[in-house]
Amino acid sequence: MIKIIINALANYEFTFEKTSAYGHVDGYEVNLVHDISGQGIPTLYFSTFLSQTKKNEFAIKMNARKFPMVTVLPYEFGVAVRVQAWVAKQWEKKIPEVMKAALEI
Repeated sequence: MIKIIINALANYEFTFEKTSAYGHVDGYEVNLVHDISGQGIPTLYFSTFLSQTKKNEFAIKMNARKFPMVTVLPYEFGVAVRVQAWVAKQWEKKIPEVMKAALEI
């Protein structure tokens, strides 16, 4: 799975670990965690200093785009974007679209 994550994030500067990645994208600190012990859903964490209201607005706007199998939730330090796919290759194609949409909002 890490090879697919590396391919999906090839256009961004990330540092890769065993099951995670870290980088700065358009001024946002972005962490990706692939929890293989849990549900196994790759999750992008956008760390930002937005108010709770702004984080909620971001989540509403992202969820309104109706990406299949993508869930956006505000959390204490920013916004979590959970990206699911039936097979790993779909995730590789989906993540650039989701990342672009998140950065446009």
